[in-house]
Amino acid sequence: MQGGGGQGCCGGSSSGGGTGGLTQIDTGNTIWVDQVFGNDGTGTVNRQDLPFATIMAALGIATSSTTVVVRPGRYAENVVMPARVRMIGVSHQAIISAPNGVSLTFNDPSAAVVNMRIDASGGALGVAAVEFNGASLSTCTLSDAHVQADAPAGITLSGTGIARDAVINLDNVVIENRNFTCLIQDRGESRIRDCFTSGRFGGNIDRSIMRIEDSRFFGQTTGLIIGPTGTVEADPATRWNTLTNAGILTYDGTGISPQYTPANILNWAGVSPVDVATALDRIAAALGPIP
Repeated sequence: MQGGGGQGCCGGSSSGGGTGGLTQIDTGNTIWVDQVFGNDGTGTVNRQDLPFATIMAALGIATSSTTVVVRPGRYAENVVMPARVRMIGVSHQAIISAPNGVSLTFNDPSAAVVNMRIDASGGALGVAAVEFNGASLSTCTLSDAHVQADAPAGITLSGTGIARDAVINLDNVVIENRNFTCLIQDRGESRIRDCFTSGRFGGNIDRSIMRIEDSRFFGQTTGLIIGPTGTVEADPATRWNTLTNAGILTYDGTGISPQYTPANILNWAGVSPVDVATALDRIAAALGPIP
């Protein structure tokens, strides 16, 4: 039986909505983005039925504590995250892929991007897919994400003003970069949890602190390069903290933290190390191929 009038089965009356007489759906402090059905001219906060077409148009009206939900599509944009805004992809089919420059940039504190794919191309002339860089940058998070790059870096953490205790979080992030470096960190402090890199070089750290939990750095040439002023701290109780695989661990200076003592490594993997780098190579061999 066809319903009639303004009163539907759900009660209340239509209050405008989008095309096709859709009833307005209030969604709290949320902004929606839809590359196919969105419109930057009519996009409205709190209206799932009135999405924006581009991410940057949605972020342009976002305020502190706003959530931006991105529906599937390839968004050819240079996305810059505002402070204290959370962006969530409906799936990894929500892809940020700028034709030039950095695809996703964190410049301001407490921004978060969840469940998206971020791409970068351009080869040796390109740049990073994701960049953490800003004088006020702190406590930003990239989680449940897939970063795929054919550029000098998959992710860079290089903000000159990053505070020593302002942790940048990478949680459950896969970083692929076939020809170059997956992760470059030369400022601040990061927490790397449940992450995996696969590329020519897994990672490169200097002038900063990296805390690793349940993560693997895999590189065709080098797993993780630790510069003379870089510090790596790892949880010795987690068996998948493997800093080298197909290549070698490059250790230069005093970068290994006290947690990487021979005693911890002995308890961790049951080997009697000659030195730290040799022990880590033995651990990688004992763990075998990446599952």
